[in-house]
Amino acid sequence: MGMIKPILFLFLFFCKQKGIKYDDNNLLEQNISIQQDSAIVFLTNFYSNYIKEGIRNSPNEKALNSLKEKYLSKKFLSRLSNKELDYDPVINAQDFIEQWLETMNIEPLVKGQFYKVCLPYNDFEGNHNLCMKVKLEKTKEGYLIDNIEEYKMKEEITGQIEQKNIVTSWKGKYVYLAYDRDNYKNEYKINIKSYEDVRILNIIDNDTIKYKSKIISLQTNNGISEIALPLISYQGDNKSDVDTLYLKKEKASYFISGNPIYEINPGNNTWSPLEISN
Repeated sequence: MGMIKPILFLFLFFCKQKGIKYDDNNLLEQNISIQQDSAIVFLTNFYSNYIKEGIRNSPNEKALNSLKEKYLSKKFLSRLSNKELDYDPVINAQDFIEQWLETMNIEPLVKGQFYKVCLPYNDFEGNHNLCMKVKLEKTKEGYLIDNIEEYKMKEEITGQIEQKNIVTSWKGKYVYLAYDRDNYKNEYKINIKSYEDVRILNIIDNDTIKYKSKIISLQTNNGISEIALPLISYQGDNKSDVDTLYLKKEKASYFISGNPIYEINPGNNTWSPLEISN
């Protein structure tokens, strides 16, 4: 019987350390052991109180701002004040959800510097998970939040890399030349420099129209790549959307389509050959 009291004491001590507790300001510290990262305690306190204030029937903006002034660095507050946002950058959303108090998850990316804060929830549309990458600044008193940005999952990053590689494969110069029924020359010279920088010349006999475009759509399927290029004409300071060209790459062959091409070849609602230009 002499061993029961020490074992019971250790069990109760362990439970106390692992349990959820509140401080004098009723700040939730989540179930964190004394060995765990102190930055997680800091972030848990901040997000718990920020969310609890936000889910009130009438959220107190002054209280939310007070929390930001307490937990965010002056540099970060200054950067936020210069931005016009239609969402709350702290939660990366417009509305607060009570579920977050139970589902919130915080884990280190680089201990003491960068943390992933996730706010999972579900609604009639299914399951969702808002995740943010939070940068911390070490201070004498502890920490301050120096930046919050959207955390991009590995799948999203991989997809962006794949998309970038596809766009890179499209870089180059292309030309489409055709003659209408009246034997007027209609030529498109397309120079794809990057995702955001596409230059297009439309030469109609001796007249040249300049367009500046960008890739607004990119699809790949079974080795076939298609992109969409809006034709945006510039006349002085005026800019107007005119039409859209569609380019397709299949193996070593290139094709062009879109209303401008149909107008050149009336009734030919198909892909026309596109040549690579030097």
